[in-house]
Amino acid sequence: MSFNVEQVAAARPDVILATAAFTLDQALYEQLSDIAPVVTYEKQLYAATSEDSTRRVARALGEEEAADALIDKADAAIAALRKELPNLDGGTFLYGQARDGVVVMLVEEANVTARFMHRLGLVPLPAVAELGGTGSVPGAIDVSFEQARLFDDAGVLFMTYQSDALRKAFEKNPIVSAQPIMKSRYVPVDLKTATALQDPNVVAVPWLLDQLRPGLKLIPAS
Repeated sequence: MSFNVEQVAAARPDVILATAAFTLDQALYEQLSDIAPVVTYEKQLYAATSEDSTRRVARALGEEEAADALIDKADAAIAALRKELPNLDGGTFLYGQARDGVVVMLVEEANVTARFMHRLGLVPLPAVAELGGTGSVPGAIDVSFEQARLFDDAGVLFMTYQSDALRKAFEKNPIVSAQPIMKSRYVPVDLKTATALQDPNVVAVPWLLDQLRPGLKLIPAS
């Protein structure tokens, strides 16, 4: 992804927020810093909790009280959903992105998406989470389409795709399409929701829960 520094400069920002900027490197950081103060992640991308990122931004803006209010609102939304859907507690999930012949499943709490699901009371399906190996992204496991039989015991299977072609390749794969979960608890996630899930910030949480609710309702009692 390209980044147009000139366009940023033309906006004449007082501060640049980059806590989830996956294209940020030292050279780009220095370029942006010449324009305005840059608020970025402290250690590494997607390593901080959404609460920590919110407070980091709030300190830069002098809005600590507003940040606490947003965090409280997000916490209340999660608590309300867990009360509404008691099957979430101890329920299992799989969340993955289909690529060429493999699904990148986000299973470890080091990954912020998996951590967010854990806050809802969910745990990644052990049959997949315990496969081991190094995934394409931190906190993930790469699972081949041929292993799709492992997906069936998940309370819900959330999947996202970078293109319609990749979605079709996954859904039409003969092994994948034969699994019962594909007809009962499979939920495609649109790009907008997937982007919000990639690094759930407290402002987006109530909206994000609304997008996920139909799929979360499918989770049976554990």
